[in-house]
Amino acid sequence: MNVFWDKMYKGSNRIWGDEPSELAVFAVYYLKTLELNDKNLSILDIGCGYGRDAVYF
Repeated sequence: MNVFWDKMYKGSNRIWGDEPSELAVFAVYYLKTLELNDKNLSILDIGCGYGRDAVYF
């Protein structure tokens, strides 16, 4: 059961904040260094919570 997370979300819908995670910021930085020549990328954000990283990507 997700009783723990249900209680956490009840107190605050954005328990991790509104800014992207450090991993998302690093991933974007790293991808920019690959010189992909403006190719479109697909990113799958598994377990995206409330989507703060998905929106950032």
